[in-house]
Amino acid sequence: MPPATGGAPAHPVVRHRQPAKFGSTISRPAADEPPYPRGWPRLPRAGQRSSGGSDECGDYVADLRNTTVLMVRCAREDQVPGEYGRCGARKAPGTPIGGQMLIVGVMAGIVLPIVVWVVRRRTGGRFRYRPMFEAACEVTVGGRRLVAYSGHRKEIRLGDPAAREDVAVLVNSRTWVRALCEVRVDGTPLLASGGRDGVVRLWNLEDRGELVASFTGHRGWVFALCTVRVSGRELLASAGRDHTVRLWDPSDGRLVRAIDTGRGRGWIFALCQVRTGGRTLIAAGHGNGTVLVWNPESTQADLELTAHKGVVWTLCEVSDSDHTLLATAGRDGVVRLWDLEAPQEARALTAGAGPVYALCQADAGDRTVLVAGGDGPGTAVWDPFTGERVGDLGMDLAGLISGHGWVRAVCQVRPPEGPPLLVTVGYDDGARVWDVAKETGT
Repeated sequence: MPPATGGAPAHPVVRHRQPAKFGSTISRPAADEPPYPRGWPRLPRAGQRSSGGSDECGDYVADLRNTTVLMVRCAREDQVPGEYGRCGARKAPGTPIGGQMLIVGVMAGIVLPIVVWVVRRRTGGRFRYRPMFEAACEVTVGGRRLVAYSGHRKEIRLGDPAAREDVAVLVNSRTWVRALCEVRVDGTPLLASGGRDGVVRLWNLEDRGELVASFTGHRGWVFALCTVRVSGRELLASAGRDHTVRLWDPSDGRLVRAIDTGRGRGWIFALCQVRTGGRTLIAAGHGNGTVLVWNPESTQADLELTAHKGVVWTLCEVSDSDHTLLATAGRDGVVRLWDLEAPQEARALTAGAGPVYALCQADAGDRTVLVAGGDGPGTAVWDPFTGERVGDLGMDLAGLISGHGWVRAVCQVRPPEGPPLLVTVGYDDGARVWDVAKETGT
């Protein structure tokens, strides 16, 4: 800057090459040197060249009256001032926020209609936030092996897995059905159902689905049904919201025994017959994560397993010629296998990202596998005796989008001809049928 007359500066503003931050304070210069920002090294005297930082430092303009830096400017056009006036490479221009929002909106406008269309096609336009079907079991009707499945619609469907079609619908089930089980009376197969109204009903599917008996006594929901052999007789066990396991004689409707499990463990969501050590026991899964194993003849608890963190949703006996294990699963998403003779946990398997609601022993060729269905993704298949994950079912995109990735019930059906078939039901409007050996390559 050219000096004014008498050697005084024309304006009380100076500029020099030195790092500085906008608004920072500089020290007043000596008579023969320019000002500099406080805290930075002094520059060489007038007439000397600065030996460093020409590419890093910008020019600053300072007001001598209040010793404040007014402006920082970089020497090179491809640089911009950074912190404390140090110049760095200019960043490539990015997409403005408004442009990003526009791109997101366009993509959402394209993707969402496609998703909605697929969901409506797969579910008949009735996709919902609660399961369509929550119970399934194998039944025999006229020598045919069928699957019975039901849920909140107050109807029970009968499907032929081999033909991939429904063959009958019971429309007078009268309540939301949460449990199904086949039981034999004098050689005649009957279908037992239980649900919201607390009544256990028996249906004769050979006689056009006639209602043959109703067992009352439960207070509130019936969540679980299973058969159990006691003293050579096949009894029907039921349990639910009232913390009681009831054993019924299906031939005459008599209540044989009631086992009060206590209120401290929560509701009973699962029942399973398990054979171990030459005895037949009954396991009950509770809302607090425990599993009680009972002797149905003495109504005494043989064993209490601290199995899960949260609700135990499902139980299953898994056996081959050498081993018998009890499989348990629930809200924590872990499948645990228990050796009740030891008694101890044999192994723990992680099914997926969410709770597990259904377990089933299945045949895959000459191999016994355990199938676990829940919030997925997909339905997991394991070898329960080695812990090997054999494969997954239902990992296709259409199944996941339609809601079938959220499985609530699983059962195996053995047709007279062909391989055993696995049936899964859940949130969408139908059942899916799987040849486990083919799907897993076993």
